[in-house]
Amino acid sequence: MKKASTVATKRSRNVSQSNLTIGLDLGDRSSCYCVLDETGRIVNEQKVSTTAKALQAAFGAMPRSRIALETGMADNPSECLEDHSRRRRDEAS
Repeated sequence: MKKASTVATKRSRNVSQSNLTIGLDLGDRSSCYCVLDETGRIVNEQKVSTTAKALQAAFGAMPRSRIALETGMADNPSECLEDHSRRRRDEAS
């Protein structure tokens, strides 16, 4: 029988190589996101602070993914996402 930590590690490696879809509900202070694999199975669900630093920590190591956004009237979240998106494009160039 494999240790649970070994199984979790292998599962994480598979997720990083998958075609992911991320649902992101942006809020003024915090945001929630859900990561689905290519079969639609939830592989991660978290709450994150809506700051550039927190968004970078949450999404920076993930592969390029399809993202579905739910936004309200907040100004700050869009600025954080724009900054994060710009940095990711620059890294890919």
